[in-house]
Amino acid sequence: MCYILKRDYKLVLYCKNLLRNGSNSMITKIWWKICRIGKGVDMKSRLLALLTIFFITSVFYGCSVGLALSGKKTPEMGEIKIGSSREEVEMHLGSPISSRTFDDQTRIDIYVYEIGTEPSGKRALGYAALDVVTIGLWELVGTPLEIMKRGKKFIKIKYDKNDNVVSLRTFDR
Repeated sequence: MCYILKRDYKLVLYCKNLLRNGSNSMITKIWWKICRIGKGVDMKSRLLALLTIFFITSVFYGCSVGLALSGKKTPEMGEIKIGSSREEVEMHLGSPISSRTFDDQTRIDIYVYEIGTEPSGKRALGYAALDVVTIGLWELVGTPLEIMKRGKKFIKIKYDKNDNVVSLRTFDR
């Protein structure tokens, strides 16, 4: 315990000296605020809180930037209409996740596509700037925000015997 108190005192003096000598480092100011929080709270608790915050932000650091840069372009659903060929549909949606052919040579395919995953360099740049300014704390908000924007949609398409779209219906699950 004496060692921790001695170390705490040295840390406080170190921060004071840095601030007095004109250091405007963001990290120095944060350390100074952490050293001064709650005069009744021991330094061990403060360091534990700081390490917890550091661990959480380091786990998520850069995830929102990566999520903003990755993903696929949302398919243009306006191009898929009654009368379109199966090849045209697969060009926009990819292969179906399920396909069923009936006795009368008609077919029902189910496709899945993602919405809200379009890559955006501007959004990623903004997230990166927020990461730097907040020393990674932005990731606690940015990563869940980026994940919540994403979603999957399903589309059920019925084809006639010539593989042309007869009907289509979108649904969430």
